[in-house]
Amino acid sequence: ATTVGAYSAKFVKSSMFIIIFYFFAQYHGKTIYRFIKKVIQLPSQDTTLLGLELSSVMNVVFYSIIITAVLEGALFGIVVSFMGYNGLLFGIMYGFASLLPVIGGILMWLPFTIYEASLGHTGNALFISLYSIIVISIIADTFIKPLIIKDIHIRLIKSETKINELLIFFAIIAGLSTFGFWGMILGPAITAFFMALLKLIERRKELYNAHGKS
Repeated sequence: ATTVGAYSAKFVKSSMFIIIFYFFAQYHGKTIYRFIKKVIQLPSQDTTLLGLELSSVMNVVFYSIIITAVLEGALFGIVVSFMGYNGLLFGIMYGFASLLPVIGGILMWLPFTIYEASLGHTGNALFISLYSIIVISIIADTFIKPLIIKDIHIRLIKSETKINELLIFFAIIAGLSTFGFWGMILGPAITAFFMALLKLIERRKELYNAHGKS
């Protein structure tokens, strides 16, 4: 219990830092962009490419995380409401809990399963556990989430380099496993930066070939 409490406190703190970071990055975006442009001393078009790539992917990641949390919370809230619980309250709680890597959803549906089993409602307990694992964790989080990322990617992307939505999805997973909670930001950011660098190398190669032919 102590470990879970400490992990939850760390999660809340990290969530607050990410929200604050994202807010200030959006609010002071132009100032940050001008500062980075001055520091890295790249040609204007190269700096623009890097900036658009990172900002576009960060927007996709942020909104996909929020929308997925709302979706999973709604799925959980609807099913528990049919069992007599406050669907709105527990749906919101599940949405926040789902942001916790690996154990987030379990912290919500496992207590429900245990409580229903203790009341002798074995069918309800089994249904909640299977529904949460199959519908929410597997279908919603594994299969629907990439589709959400794809839709947001199409609506928000502004960069020249089109990053596949599955690459963003797996970048989030890899980032979480490597860096912890902050990995959902760092993983896609590193991937976007790497893809932008490849685009810059490709552009330089094209310019070099064109100059060589001339």
